[in-house]
Amino acid sequence: MPWASVVRLTALITLLIGGAMAIPLVVAVVLGEPDAAALGIAVGAAILAGGGVSLALRGRGAEIGRRGSLLTVALAWVSASFFGALPFFAYGHLHDVPILRSFSACIFEIVSGYTTTGSTVIADVESLPHGLLLWRHGSQWLGGMGIIVLFVAILPILGVGAQELFRAEVPGTTKDKITPHLRDTARLLWVAYVAISVAQLLALALAGMGWFDALCHTFTTMATGGFSTKNSGIMHWNSPAIEGVLTFFMVVAGMNFALHVRLFSERKPLLYLRDTEARTYLAILALFTLGVAAALWDAGAYGGPGPALRHASFQVVTLMTTTGYNSADFHSWAASAPVVPFLLVLLMFIGGCSGSTAGAIKVSRLIVAAKHAWRELARVAHPRAVLPLRIDGRAVPEAIVSLTLAFIVLYVAHFVVGVILVAATGQDLTTSASAVAATLGNVGPGFGAVGPTTNYGHLSPFALWVLTYEMLVGRLELVTVLVLATRAFWRR
Repeated sequence: MPWASVVRLTALITLLIGGAMAIPLVVAVVLGEPDAAALGIAVGAAILAGGGVSLALRGRGAEIGRRGSLLTVALAWVSASFFGALPFFAYGHLHDVPILRSFSACIFEIVSGYTTTGSTVIADVESLPHGLLLWRHGSQWLGGMGIIVLFVAILPILGVGAQELFRAEVPGTTKDKITPHLRDTARLLWVAYVAISVAQLLALALAGMGWFDALCHTFTTMATGGFSTKNSGIMHWNSPAIEGVLTFFMVVAGMNFALHVRLFSERKPLLYLRDTEARTYLAILALFTLGVAAALWDAGAYGGPGPALRHASFQVVTLMTTTGYNSADFHSWAASAPVVPFLLVLLMFIGGCSGSTAGAIKVSRLIVAAKHAWRELARVAHPRAVLPLRIDGRAVPEAIVSLTLAFIVLYVAHFVVGVILVAATGQDLTTSASAVAATLGNVGPGFGAVGPTTNYGHLSPFALWVLTYEMLVGRLELVTVLVLATRAFWRR
């Protein structure tokens, strides 16, 4: 294992996190708000640690290879989480905020940010100063496209290092490079990400949201994260225009960003309809929206089909894209329309497209699993037939099929074990199951005691650590984390 290279790259990424925290620090200093000291401590710690270690190991790097890349990504996320939690922890101690005096809660909050989950332990987010709010929301935007992807885009990594790091942080069924050089691919992805973010910022401002709130919600929409600057979330505005803007951009963020890049370069909107995953994704959104709206209207939850369709479309999109906003208290829908919670939880497992900022299983994996099941049925009738699995006319390698099925099994296993562990802390089954589904899928709010109008702050430290782990493995799509626990990984 090339330890010097792994540690140096981890230190450089820590330095990048320190630089990112410097932006909200400047905001806090300019506004003269009380979070400047907490942010200053965190920025100083990250820059000193990251800069010191990287300078000490300068010139000692070597090719990191596949194993080194996997370890680097895991260590980078741990380091980024530790230093990213320091602003909350320092602020909690400097200003006596009880929930932020717990390092477990602070780690949970920042991991929820980086992994774009949106679950929170903070009951009164409106009491936080602007700098801390900006870091909280900015952490989601940073983690949405990926910390390592940004690192690959802006810093030179020689040899195969860039490709291995990219693959380690962005596992899945597809690896769209877009360009021959992976560094150029990473840059184009970030250019598209920034461009669409600017468009949403302007759209939210025109819809009536203040500039600071619009910036923060742009960060969390494009990352499909779900943090809000208001205690009641999107319900605070009760605005169809704002909800419409958020819905549109959540749909965009839940699609493969490689398609967005190709749209910018080729200017062919039909690219989306020619892509099997994109078509399936949009069809699922449409069908579930109509189903939830019909159930709400039939139950009399809203006065007419218009309001039912408005809230159904918003909640279906926000949960399937694993954003986790709330335009209504969807937990209360269970009383009048019991089928609705089942449909919404199912969406938490489906998730968005591969190559998007969304979490959960992903539509592409479900397509592969469904086609594989159909192929096995055909083999029963024709055992000697050669039946390649194809998507968009291209054969899917059998290794990808096997990895997809393994992922789904591991995902379900993590869900079951997570529910048992959280329930062991005294939580009811609804709370435990929805909390694990929401964190493993990087969704955010669940049902029961972790519903859309509550938070995770009342859970025990043990439960918070279990859910923090679920968020992390969910964001890295299990493989990057679990492979570190195998004997084969450490064998020479």
